[in-house]
Amino acid sequence: MTTSTSLVTGVDFVSIPATNLRESMDFYENVLGLEAGKTWGQENPLGAEYETGTVTLALIDVARL
Repeated sequence: MTTSTSLVTGVDFVSIPATNLRESMDFYENVLGLEAGKTWGQENPLGAEYETGTVTLALIDVARL
């Protein structure tokens, strides 16, 4: 009998592309009710993070990449 160990044991971080970061942030905060964590930049952020308890969701403004 052989045993195998999986290299992947869970998901901690998911990147989500956004074409309009401000609208996406509004949706995650006001529709889904998630609290905003870190933002990547101050006045015109490149991304924003949301904690769900077990997974960090990271919105990334793909229009600026």
